[in-house]
Amino acid sequence: MTFLFSLIKDVKILLDKELKRIYFVAIVFVLSSSLDLIGLGLIG
Repeated sequence: MTFLFSLIKDVKILLDKELKRIYFVAIVFVLSSSLDLIGLGLIG
């Protein structure tokens, strides 16, 4: 039972790390695309 509990804890930690990375990538993507739009607006 303890083994299972620690396994679940490890999985939760890994998921947290993955979610943080996904959030980071999404934020960077949104920022870069909005910057592209601003750049196009300034050029156009």
